[in-house]
Amino acid sequence: MNYYFKWQPDVLTYNVNYNRNLLEVYPSLYIEYVIPFIDATLAFNIEFWYSRIWYYFHDSDSTFSYNKISLKDTYLSFEKKFYFDKNFLDSMKTPDNLAQKAVQSFKFITRFKFDPIYTVSNIQNTNNTQNNLNNFSINNLVTSIEGYYNLYLPAYKYNKFKFRLMAFASNASFYKYNNESDTITGNWLRGNGYDFFGGWFGMVMNIEFWLNLFDFTTPKIGSFSMDKPFRWQAYWVFYADIGFSLCKDLYQKNDIVYTFNYNGLHLLPAVTAGTSIKIFPKFVPLAFDLDFNLNLYNSYRTKSLQYSLSISFSRYIEDSWFKE
Repeated sequence: MNYYFKWQPDVLTYNVNYNRNLLEVYPSLYIEYVIPFIDATLAFNIEFWYSRIWYYFHDSDSTFSYNKISLKDTYLSFEKKFYFDKNFLDSMKTPDNLAQKAVQSFKFITRFKFDPIYTVSNIQNTNNTQNNLNNFSINNLVTSIEGYYNLYLPAYKYNKFKFRLMAFASNASFYKYNNESDTITGNWLRGNGYDFFGGWFGMVMNIEFWLNLFDFTTPKIGSFSMDKPFRWQAYWVFYADIGFSLCKDLYQKNDIVYTFNYNGLHLLPAVTAGTSIKIFPKFVPLAFDLDFNLNLYNSYRTKSLQYSLSISFSRYIEDSWFKE
């Protein structure tokens, strides 16, 4: 629950023009059940939002209030994981830390969002007149069906292959798709030039091969030492992000049409290819990343190279799919 209060002065006279109050309440319920005989996870989440905002305008001695009830992130999901045979992992000489991550999984989600379900506006002035504006529309209901496949496959020793696929279908045209806690652009589609990806139906995949460059330890760094050796690990990563979506309307920006349009069907592709050098000092939760990628499809459409070059030295994020 959140509550905010604000008073706004006039920039010339410094008299208070209005007071603003905001109240937000968002109760939620999450239930998870592990199905024993198939070792799968069934989860349910429901989240309501209630918000109320009201103003008092000093100059006109009037008030305005706005109430909204919404159904936010509500879903039912099913997930099943499959682990690789120990004999296969041993044949690949897979280290223990990679063997624990070696898995393939399937996940299916039915998601609902109703924003808003209902709104009420109220205006009151010195003449004691009130105007109530109520709004309810079934068109605000957004439903989607999502499917995910994830693969983490050790290749040989520290080399590995990673793959994930997502498919979605939604009743909302130009639905700017959200995948659980992150968005497609930037988290599924890397690179420069992606500011929208959505539609009625779509698929996105990430393909990565991690080639181990070195893995060694040093007893100390300069004159600094610890109780255990300093371990260094580096990878050369090759990756591709590929996707498409079917939209109700064509998508264009700066007079450039990005969709293929035929008989009312609008296809929006996305293709990125890239490579990166990643260095992990295992004794601290940090990572160095030198990354270059090329937005192939947008480069084709704009007739100019859409590329991205980045250098970062940041905290190692364990929960990210793009982690080691």
